[in-house]
Amino acid sequence: MFHDTFGHLPLLLDSTYAQFMEEFGKLGVNHIYASDIEVLDFDLEK
Repeated sequence: MFHDTFGHLPLLLDSTYAQFMEEFGKLGVNHIYASDIEVLDFDLEK
């Protein structure tokens, strides 16, 4: 918990980096759903 809070949170408070990470995550999800790999069905809109 200490590492996550003091290691990752400061990076995510930078709006440019946070936006990059959000877009990077969306690309990954789109790639998974566009491939033939079987994935767990989960709702990303929650």
